[in-house]
Amino acid sequence: MFMIFIAEMGLNSMRLIFICEAVFPENKGGVERWFQVLTRYIADQGDEVVYLNAKGINKVCDGVRYVSVTSNSWQYLPDGNRSIRHSFKFAINVFKFLRKSEYDGIYCAQAPILTIFAVALMKFFKKKITIVEWFEIWPLKYWIRYSGFLVGSIGWLLQVFASQFGDHLTVFTPRANKALKKIRFGRSKNIVILNGLITEISHLPREGSTRSDIIFLGRLVEEKQPKLAIEVIRLFLSTGWNGHFWLIGQGPLGNELKEVVNTSGLNKNISVIQDADDEFVRSKMFSSFLLLHPSRREGYGLSIVEAAAQGIPTLLIDYSDNAAVDLNINPGLVSRSDVPLELANLVNFAFRNQRELCDESEKWLAEASKNQTMVKSAQQVSNYFRKAQI
Repeated sequence: MFMIFIAEMGLNSMRLIFICEAVFPENKGGVERWFQVLTRYIADQGDEVVYLNAKGINKVCDGVRYVSVTSNSWQYLPDGNRSIRHSFKFAINVFKFLRKSEYDGIYCAQAPILTIFAVALMKFFKKKITIVEWFEIWPLKYWIRYSGFLVGSIGWLLQVFASQFGDHLTVFTPRANKALKKIRFGRSKNIVILNGLITEISHLPREGSTRSDIIFLGRLVEEKQPKLAIEVIRLFLSTGWNGHFWLIGQGPLGNELKEVVNTSGLNKNISVIQDADDEFVRSKMFSSFLLLHPSRREGYGLSIVEAAAQGIPTLLIDYSDNAAVDLNINPGLVSRSDVPLELANLVNFAFRNQRELCDESEKWLAEASKNQTMVKSAQQVSNYFRKAQI
């Protein structure tokens, strides 16, 4: 029906370029999953889609042409931070690609920040619509904690400058909207709040039996606090709990976390699983009564949504940069404290109230799935590109 409407309007198909360093499933973060849905949706509308990445992915899949603009795949440095040199290289190569390409519009992820400047510079050469997605906005204190005072301060200033560019700027949560408006000095006219990022997940009705396991899903980096999660589980074990904690993710802390588990004698109750496929994750979700997610910073919270689809509540900490709290799925499991013992008490509360919390998650998902989906958000993005061609 949508394609018939476009044909009646006499509009030609567009050539759109999407820019994101990472690619799903090679990378398993929330942004990557969203970009896969977004680009495939746009391609299904009959438009030509080019996905610029830095993951070494060069192929055509489901109508999307993936082009890696760097020869080597980006990765975390040993300290868990991203490579500044690689970010420069990615931005420069993106600019070179755009300079010699014909296109009708660009959709660019906000990270790495330097890429936005490459896209903004192209506006001087090609007056095409540019949309920048701000999945999350880092406050100054986080930049400094992440990169040190000097480099962190420079990074924050670059973020402020970069936020001034773009015909439209997209966000997903109230916290991101508020933070973006703040660094844009109150200007909000071209900020667009997209519908949401609920995936098209097959819901598995919760069985009546009590579940015994706990799961962690996220990048194995300091900001996700997997070490805190291990400490919480260690304390929870004192209640006599005999289930298993599945700590699943990718990242530079993987081997260190395994060492922590082994040296602490917790390997009978805790397993660190790196680079797990979706089927393995789903099986562990099916045996778990809780998603333990002590992340300091979250742009949306896709793992929380996926857990809700399986009737699994999520324990969160109400940090100022944790936008997953805004989803308001299980408010009784949002901790105001990151003290391990208090978190362990919440885990115990979740274990004793599985049925009620499961019902709460399922009720939220049923309501949110009506409008807060990736497909609805992709429709919004497509419509902005379409309007620019009229």
